[in-house]
Amino acid sequence: MTPRDILTEKSPYGAVRVFGEDSSLSQPALAEHSVNALEEAGGLDGSIIVVALPTGSGWVDPDQVEALEQWAGRDIATVSMRYSHAPSAAVFLLNPQMAKNSAHELLRTVVERVEDLPEGHRPKIIVHGQSLGAMAGAAAISAQNEVESIAVSLWQGMPGGDRGIDDGAWCSISVVNSDDPVAHLTPALLGDPVNLWNTLSALPGAASSESGSGHSYAPVFPPAHCVSSSA
Repeated sequence: MTPRDILTEKSPYGAVRVFGEDSSLSQPALAEHSVNALEEAGGLDGSIIVVALPTGSGWVDPDQVEALEQWAGRDIATVSMRYSHAPSAAVFLLNPQMAKNSAHELLRTVVERVEDLPEGHRPKIIVHGQSLGAMAGAAAISAQNEVESIAVSLWQGMPGGDRGIDDGAWCSISVVNSDDPVAHLTPALLGDPVNLWNTLSALPGAASSESGSGHSYAPVFPPAHCVSSSA
């Protein structure tokens, strides 16, 4: 079954969805294009913007997007952009910087656009990433100078597990299923062919596991105090 490109579908909750995809553009240009589309669709007018950082193939978890939209209703916008069509494991092991650069450009552009708005009219920024998107997102937040503009980060299935990453966000949640093979996926495996094979061979079926096990994750929500108007 072909994975859903959830952000190209119309939201049943009236939320804004934007997915940037144009291989002719550089990552900075695609980020600018994507955030322009977000602004034109009214995504800067609500209370929350979710910067959804995709897996290597450009996939964003539909369950997570829809759960946050149901939670926030029309008052939320989600933006993401594609940087690759390759499987996450290949990008992670061979060119992880591509994912990090993409996440950095999109997050930087969103933060700058939000900070241009008058105080009192700036939406809260939630950064979400699953799998390779989590790793790229943590690196992107660490590279930002204005981390106070980010209300919360939500990570699922961080490659290598939750290694106590300090991403700079004052409110950060990281969930890693105990039986997720991605938790064992690290660049060090390139020097350990046996464990590399065992880990990679476990990946294809992991995403088809029941939600909350393997590499399939139940939706995660920000605590209320992370996105409240008084925060």
